[in-house]
Amino acid sequence: MAITVTLSGDGIDFEREVNEAQAADIVMVALTGDTGGDDAATDDEPEDENSGAASELPESFVSRLSRKQEAYVRTLLDADGWLTNEAVRERMADERGVETGGPQSISGIRAGFTRKYGDGFDVDEQRWTGEQNEYRLNPAYADDLASMLDL
Repeated sequence: MAITVTLSGDGIDFEREVNEAQAADIVMVALTGDTGGDDAATDDEPEDENSGAASELPESFVSRLSRKQEAYVRTLLDADGWLTNEAVRERMADERGVETGGPQSISGIRAGFTRKYGDGFDVDEQRWTGEQNEYRLNPAYADDLASMLDL
């Protein structure tokens, strides 16, 4: 059974489906504050194998995506080329049922990739048009992502 875990607060909005064992661990941490040790990597710490310039997607890439990150990646996969910030947000809402908020929300989604995988991992590309940012999926990852996401 999948359980949806939602964490929200000042500057954070996170949602992910987890299995029952993971949910039990999360509840235990919430109730006791005991994380079971400092050896485990967190989503805020890039894994050593994924730090720096990445030539291929980490095996854990899809399982570590937040709901918004997955919708963002799927939206870019479905696009034929560059999409404006506004178009990305509209498609995420209309086609994926994921509301993102204002224009800065895409920056937050993208920052999550950097937190998880380090500065050298660019799952997407960004350019400024003079009016707003445009985004597209990094062509180096398109085939792997389509396969990983069963598209």
